[in-house]
Amino acid sequence: MGPSMGPVPAVVAASLWAVVGAGCLDQSFVFLCKSSAECVATGRAGTCEPTGRCSFADSGCQSGRRYGRFAGAERSDKCTECGNGIVDPGEECDDKNGATDDACLPTCRWNICGDGFTRAKVEECDDGNQTDGDGCSRTCLRCATGDATFVWPDNGHCYTRSDTPRSWDDAHAACREAGGYLVTYNSEVEQLAVRPKLLAGTTSSRWIGLRDLDGTGYTWVTGEPVVTPMRDFNGTGPAMLCANNQSATGAWNYLACDALRGSICEDAGWMIDPKTHHAYHAFFNQPSWMAARDTCPRWGGHLVTISDRDEHEFISAQFFGTFWLGAMKSTAGVKAPFTWINGEPFVFQTFADGEPDETRPGCLALGPDRRWHDRPCDGSWKGPYGFICEVE
Repeated sequence: MGPSMGPVPAVVAASLWAVVGAGCLDQSFVFLCKSSAECVATGRAGTCEPTGRCSFADSGCQSGRRYGRFAGAERSDKCTECGNGIVDPGEECDDKNGATDDACLPTCRWNICGDGFTRAKVEECDDGNQTDGDGCSRTCLRCATGDATFVWPDNGHCYTRSDTPRSWDDAHAACREAGGYLVTYNSEVEQLAVRPKLLAGTTSSRWIGLRDLDGTGYTWVTGEPVVTPMRDFNGTGPAMLCANNQSATGAWNYLACDALRGSICEDAGWMIDPKTHHAYHAFFNQPSWMAARDTCPRWGGHLVTISDRDEHEFISAQFFGTFWLGAMKSTAGVKAPFTWINGEPFVFQTFADGEPDETRPGCLALGPDRRWHDRPCDGSWKGPYGFICEVE
């Protein structure tokens, strides 16, 4: 019997196990993970891949990660699929980057509201839950600006009161700058939920998103139908005035649109297409196509482009009214081609009967009939229109 070596230091023992003991491991054993918290080896934090196997950082892999020893015979010690730019089985997406603030997470899962990762421009916050009243709503809105705020659980919209006196146009512009619009009540229930939360204890009225723009009748800025009867409003009123919400009774009054009042803004957040996870946001009362085009980059996107019928059906089901789309023709003539601003092919199209019909350079608009229309780019024909921004 040789001389005793004494206790083996833990670090040495670990090294010996790595060299000798590893060869004795049963390679048929497969460890399936449910979360990245379960993927820890020799002090290294790993990632639970969409395949349910653990991986660890490795700069030698195109994906930046290599499967661990217990990932199974097909994957053990091999580079992961997630991060190769190809949507492999088990993956929801794969954008070949490690960003945690875009549509596709490094785990090749979609970045959705409530997962704890804030999607830039689309989500204002993401606290890892879908609970209202904790500083980040279930629709990932903060609702943190204004003199009073309220999230209505029925639709997840954020309502904000401003006490700053403004004209109706300036109030609506301020709402738009914050990502919303002057509030629109499409049911008595909505007003009865919002008004006590925002107007209780106040003494003056606030602008809402209802006005008669040209003497043809009162309409909401969003294009939604005016539901009647509601409070003291029956769908008619003095021409070319704007509506405000009385704090005490909830009734609506009519004022000259240049009168100075506080206002109530509503923010619906971004609409996410469950198929592509592209995000869409509608803005209202923009006079020209050029102004709409130049506004969308400030929100991290571009004026919406529509590549197929599925995308068209999703967008037209979300928004009401007339909206600029991201296409125009640069030359005059009925047969002049439209082009999308992002360069994608103008293949799918769903023009209304008789369209396009302009003899001068025109821009593309989505109408309330859910069809496409050729319109003067300055919005001079039945404008101003809304517009839709898209974040891919």
